[in-house]
Amino acid sequence: MEIKKNNILLFLLIIPFISIILVIIFRHLYYPTNEEILESVKNAKSYSSKVEYIIKNTKGEYKDEANIYYFKERGMRIEFGQERVKIYKDGYINMNDNGDEYKIDGDLDEVYTLAFTSNLLSNEIKNVEENAEEWGDIKYLEVEIALPFKNSHMNSAKLYINKKDKSPMVTKVYDINGDEKLTIVYKDFRYTEEMDTELF
Repeated sequence: MEIKKNNILLFLLIIPFISIILVIIFRHLYYPTNEEILESVKNAKSYSSKVEYIIKNTKGEYKDEANIYYFKERGMRIEFGQERVKIYKDGYINMNDNGDEYKIDGDLDEVYTLAFTSNLLSNEIKNVEENAEEWGDIKYLEVEIALPFKNSHMNSAKLYINKKDKSPMVTKVYDINGDEKLTIVYKDFRYTEEMDTELF
């Protein structure tokens, strides 16, 4: 009888320790760290989204809407309706402009590729902050990124990532003076397991 009581006491003492160990092991599955979220977004295999580009200059604002497709093993694709398609692959841009097909150097377009989070997060990350103000109850990461361009109009960027589903919400690009020059708004962003390779 005494042995049975001792076993029950021992079991009751062990339960909290086992619980703590299980919480430590499984917490990352349910509550990933900010660093894990960034790595997940940066290393995503494939995704698609509708995006709105808002370009600001001294003459005013210019808006452009597009659909973007990313496949890590193939490249990047941006569709501006049916009439203009850009495919970024192997350092080149394959253009289809109203039926005219041609290829240009990939360095000639630094603006539109900023919509691809994998590209953006491959640059130096200066700061990461967690917040929940601008979008109400949504918790998000504000990621400050240094851009490598010689263009003084694109000096740094801030990427806002929804913590819950790890999806980008907005990218803001700033010039050397800290003025906002480009805003990219993501709509209906989706991570995908498979992507049609014929898109690339």
